[in-house]
Amino acid sequence: MCNASNSGPSTFSIKPGDSYFYPLKFIPSHSLEYSGKLAISNLTDGTSDSFCLVGMGLEPLPDGKVEFGEIKCYQRYKAKIHLPR
Repeated sequence: MCNASNSGPSTFSIKPGDSYFYPLKFIPSHSLEYSGKLAISNLTDGTSDSFCLVGMGLEPLPDGKVEFGEIKCYQRYKAKIHLPR
């Protein structure tokens, strides 16, 4: 694995005839396009496969919700509200 925005195990073992689910996580730190490469090598016979990885980081979803409580508005007025960070 050669990209800081992806996470997965660096080594794993598979017996002949078995399959393996590789737990790859995409963890972008900014809202932009990321690319990387995943290389898997067979240490027994020397073969290897490479996979190009491309992902788009998005703006994070809000952590909570904004509640205004009992605000009634019959005319324009100024009010202060607390927004969670």
